[in-house]
Amino acid sequence: MAIKKSFGFLVGILTVAQLFSHSFPVNAQDKGADSFLTLHPNIQKQLQAFAREKASRTPAQKKMSSHLIFAVKAQRGDPQLKELSSVRPSVRVAADETVLVDITARVNPSLLAEIERAGGKIVNAYEEYGSIRVRLPLDILETLAANDDIRFIRPAARAVLRKVNTSEGDAAHSGPAARNTYKLTGKGVKVGVLSDSVDHLAAVQAAGDLPSVTILENASGNSGEGTAMLEIVHDLAPEAQLYFATAWNGPSGFANNIKSLANAGCQVIVDDVGYLNESPFQDDIISQAVNTVTADGVLYFSSAGNSGNFNDGTSGVWEGNYSPMISGLEGDYNSVHNFGGGDWSNRITSSTTSCYTLFWSDPLAASVNDYDLFLFNPTLNTIVAGSDDEQNGFTDPFEAICPDEGVDTTGYNLLVARWSGSGRFLHLSANRGQLEHRTAGQIAGHPAAANAFGVAATSARNRAIPFTGNESVETFTTDGPRRIFFYPGGGAITPGNYSSTGGMVRYKPDITAADGVKTATPGFNPFYGTSAAAPHAAAIGALMLSGRSNLTIAEARQAFIDTALDIESPGWDRDSGYGIIMADKVLDALAPFGRMNPGMLHLLLLKK
Repeated sequence: MAIKKSFGFLVGILTVAQLFSHSFPVNAQDKGADSFLTLHPNIQKQLQAFAREKASRTPAQKKMSSHLIFAVKAQRGDPQLKELSSVRPSVRVAADETVLVDITARVNPSLLAEIERAGGKIVNAYEEYGSIRVRLPLDILETLAANDDIRFIRPAARAVLRKVNTSEGDAAHSGPAARNTYKLTGKGVKVGVLSDSVDHLAAVQAAGDLPSVTILENASGNSGEGTAMLEIVHDLAPEAQLYFATAWNGPSGFANNIKSLANAGCQVIVDDVGYLNESPFQDDIISQAVNTVTADGVLYFSSAGNSGNFNDGTSGVWEGNYSPMISGLEGDYNSVHNFGGGDWSNRITSSTTSCYTLFWSDPLAASVNDYDLFLFNPTLNTIVAGSDDEQNGFTDPFEAICPDEGVDTTGYNLLVARWSGSGRFLHLSANRGQLEHRTAGQIAGHPAAANAFGVAATSARNRAIPFTGNESVETFTTDGPRRIFFYPGGGAITPGNYSSTGGMVRYKPDITAADGVKTATPGFNPFYGTSAAAPHAAAIGALMLSGRSNLTIAEARQAFIDTALDIESPGWDRDSGYGIIMADKVLDALAPFGRMNPGMLHLLLLKK
């Protein structure tokens, strides 16, 4: 699964100062706040410096990501940063002193014109989502942030492809048997693929591995993972009509293209892209777009992710209630989080290739509790990065630290500190890295949308026979389940309870499919990751629809549940969902019911 590193670029400077001050009422989520910690004197100085910087922010700066604030202050040589010289900047500033940012705003012609007059180059703007992606000169960010139409400016969200490397999946899923028995090939079904790009498409078509593809929007110059996914769909459902749209131009562009594919008539849609700022606790704009198309009957498949799972010892997530340890510092950081046994740091045992992210159980664009995230050196005496945005009732419950590309942070430590507010349920993720203190529950964002099919991966490398049910998931495949606290509009599911007993649980991932397969797309032979698994599942969905044009999502889900090869733990489990779906078995289950295509109906009459 691909992830375009969203908030990532900014590894920077968050004001850890908040960590230790205000007196907060002890509530059900704060029990046990009777332990104290001793911080290295240098850390105390740095946290106090972070606190002073955060407390000094102007109204315009409070509408900017802390990473951007530090970049602007560094550009002008602000003396406030002298005490934080060890903090590595993480904003990607181009040679022309511009940065790519995502702006949350009331999008209107006047604002767009102001951005362009200031030297901004707009990538896209969506009034529906209240978002603008734009490349801006660094030195005009503060002036622009003062505009009343702007709510918040942050570094552009990073996307990530859910690929591990780069079909045997056809045989593994009994594709030939299913097609031969029921004469179903995906004919009459439109399948839409969302990924980074369709680079190499012409060459793969010339080699005979793909037919024509309708392209709604591309983002050329990327990996071409979309081409490899299209190949997989075509292998299993050779007569399905193929469509492609990029998911690489920001969360709003992704959401827009989900709906564009549905509007083009795609009855099956599959993606392998995730953004690092997708909330684990509430359906955001991408999940809401999935909700929109699934409400119209579209079968939506999404790669669950490659961030590891607890059972295989590869987890990179910690989820649980905030457990405060009292700090001896005066100022704004009253407490830091206890990960267990009095350990206030979570050691990184394997470095991320993207970002470390922190979410907590507040509604999107309305967080009133302010938590910060800090990265410490291995000896716990120096802060090297921080993320300390303002959560003031108008911003997201989110912080991110994104180390510079190629920087190995193995052995470093993460600290969660509360600047203000009440205890909340936390989701700290290393996003393909691994943590010393870890739990299950990595899956987040749109793969966990209620009616989406989140797809885990199992290897079909060099396989020539169908899966048997003796397989296991890839050790990197992302686990569940997913606890949700808020409805899409921000209303609480369990008002007053935002802890581990609140909200509702979604049993994700849903199903498992093949990866480790060969494709003709350069760089994807073999093609590993849930990015490869999801299009196998989508192709099976296309076969189902070509036999049952009125197939509902509920019927498809039940067919998967009834026929999947149960692997891992019995029944649904947090690693494989209901197990490996098989083309022949789901078609067997559906054969007697509903409106069938003429070939299938003829076959059944002959059987009688």
